[in-house]
Amino acid sequence: MTGIRKALCRGELTLNGFNRWCLQHVGATSIGWTFASEGEIARAAELEIRLARRESGPIAIECADETNAEEIITRLDCDPFRPDLLIAQRNWIRCPAPNHSFNRMLQLARRHGLTVHVIAVLGDMSIPGDQLWRDAQSRLQCAERSYLRPLPQTSAIERQFGKALRDAGLDPKPQYQVAQYFLDYAVIIQSDEAMPVRLDIEIDGRYWHEELPGHLREADLVRNTTLQRFGWRPVRFWDDEVGEDEAGCISRIRQAASECPAVWEK
Repeated sequence: MTGIRKALCRGELTLNGFNRWCLQHVGATSIGWTFASEGEIARAAELEIRLARRESGPIAIECADETNAEEIITRLDCDPFRPDLLIAQRNWIRCPAPNHSFNRMLQLARRHGLTVHVIAVLGDMSIPGDQLWRDAQSRLQCAERSYLRPLPQTSAIERQFGKALRDAGLDPKPQYQVAQYFLDYAVIIQSDEAMPVRLDIEIDGRYWHEELPGHLREADLVRNTTLQRFGWRPVRFWDDEVGEDEAGCISRIRQAASECPAVWEK
């Protein structure tokens, strides 16, 4: 009861739409990473902006790099209307020295609850004293070497469904990391219009993920929103759905991949 009273005093407990108490996440958000070559960083950032707007609709996006970090810090501190997503370009080849303003901007954005997506160019050099560079290196190694990812805690249904996805030619990637999340299966489909479709396929057990019959818990809804801002399209199934109609679930995935919502332009 003491812990509950403290959470109430800190404003961390709120009533959700079903009149149940739920814990409000007030900690800093995590950083999502995209890695690009030096000549492609601007194009990669533009693609991520378009993907975020396609999947999330009319969200406010702020763009930053090493040159305007202080300006963004001022706006985040003073403007009550903060953006939903920060797209920040960090080019360590062009600016190899630690950039304290850039790092402080990321910390402030995370503290205010923004979704933070860094488009990074790392190069081959080693930069001592730059924690952000070390974080980026670690994330890149995890992305490139599957054995560094956590072992999937999969059920028999999830393993069987992964095999079904492979048999359907969808090339699922288990435990694919996006920011702080590890996706059950990531499926990335390159489309003709040069904008890929990124599917986050989740198999949810009702015991862990169901708020009320047929309704996801608040944390899963927050997760969906965050992943959409990173350009992903969540496709979620209850585990009993997969067990009872595997072919129907595959069909729903193909349907989700074929949908092309309009890109919202500000």
